[in-house]
Amino acid sequence: MSKKLLTAKPLNQIKVTSFYGPRKIGVIGSSTNHKGLDINGSSNALRAAAKGRVIANGWTDARGWFIEVKVTKTKSYLYQHMKKKSRFAVGAKVKSGQKIGIKGATGATGGPHLHMELRYRGKPVDPLPYLIASYQSMPIVHTIRPIHSNADTVWILEVKRLQEHLKRMKLYKGAIDGKPEKRTGDGIEAFQKKYHLQRDRTFGPACRAKLHELGYQ
Repeated sequence: MSKKLLTAKPLNQIKVTSFYGPRKIGVIGSSTNHKGLDINGSSNALRAAAKGRVIANGWTDARGWFIEVKVTKTKSYLYQHMKKKSRFAVGAKVKSGQKIGIKGATGATGGPHLHMELRYRGKPVDPLPYLIASYQSMPIVHTIRPIHSNADTVWILEVKRLQEHLKRMKLYKGAIDGKPEKRTGDGIEAFQKKYHLQRDRTFGPACRAKLHELGYQ
């Protein structure tokens, strides 16, 4: 099943502040089983991540103001904690990249951000693989940097694509998870050793040039 679903970024930046799944929380009313991604960015405008039809637009004490857009028969995305109710009524069509709301802090939240969910047959799924698949054209342009609770998703995309390349070359045996852990560093060092590059465990310009030369994009 293809995960290439999204055609626009919901915010001008995609900086993840809380990932999908179990988590420790400090805000009363929030779930310890996080069903989406918390994303922040420098802008306040929320953009439609893909064209579709609005199937929900309202308020709950946990979500605050929220909107849900159906993209296909089985898939939809939902934004919550919006500053105010979206002007798009249920049944309205939205275009990819169109402004459909404003980032806010309504509902059970500790501050302004976007909580984004992706739903398959009405049930939440991890949005990150969809972001990775949809934005996979992003080039590897940064060196490997540690991922932490305020990780920029671009780094995750880069590391994941690098892991995929190294695995195809039989230089990496870990999971394709976008984490620059020791095993990722080991894979990078193996690559550097194999192609006689400076062995510093950092995937810098010389490594990227060699990867490109080998036909990996």
